[in-house]
Amino acid sequence: MRRGFTLIELLVVIAIIAILAAILYPVFLTAKQKAFVSQCMAHGRQLGQAMLMYLDDNNDRFPSQATQEMMDKFKDYKWTYDWPYAPGVETWGIHYVNEFRFIQLAKYVKNEDIWRCPSPSGPYGTRYAYGFRCSWLFIRNKLGYGQDFVTYPDTPMCKPDHPNQGRLIGRTVSEVLANDRAQYGRATSPSKKIWALCYGLGPDIPVEAYPGGPVITPYYPHQDGSIYVYLDGHARWHEMGCGWAPVGYTNHRMDRPHRH
Repeated sequence: MRRGFTLIELLVVIAIIAILAAILYPVFLTAKQKAFVSQCMAHGRQLGQAMLMYLDDNNDRFPSQATQEMMDKFKDYKWTYDWPYAPGVETWGIHYVNEFRFIQLAKYVKNEDIWRCPSPSGPYGTRYAYGFRCSWLFIRNKLGYGQDFVTYPDTPMCKPDHPNQGRLIGRTVSEVLANDRAQYGRATSPSKKIWALCYGLGPDIPVEAYPGGPVITPYYPHQDGSIYVYLDGHARWHEMGCGWAPVGYTNHRMDRPHRH
């Protein structure tokens, strides 16, 4: 006679499978996140190479902010994004946050995928990526919604205290280094100076998701950190501090470790 499983045996097998699933799920999730980090880092390297090509074609000068005439060429270029946390469908277009994608660096980037994070997490990060169609923040004149986060010493909350903070917009590489020496007494290497980062903001820079809406920071896109692109074209992952920069990037309070 063939004997089937008893109820106790079936429950034991189900319990073992559940325990194994509970053990393995975090492992698979971590591996998936690491894959997204690697993919975003590859995008960052391509973006860094695009900037180097731009510098070669423009006498080593970084892009200036787009003029109104440049922006007007895109005034009819609109798309919509269904933001589920506010009523209605939002209409988006060319903005100074995504102008590098559509204007200054457009001819140097052929792979459209590099502009958007492969895994924008959280409601505001997703809105930023698919609304602006660009997940990168650029160290230039402004860094999002009119808040001048990285122009030093113009921003009271970010006093200059380190050559890493020097502004890049519209300057040549030699002018950037000369400004660093004049203002700080020394200059950093291009391999240590950040030019762009995958969208992320710490708790010292609160941002509302929409007028009257919730504050969505801190927002760390990749395992408590972000992908940073440097002036020499390389990209790296770093733990993000309480502002936009990595922990220890300068001696400013915004670059201190955040509380988990």
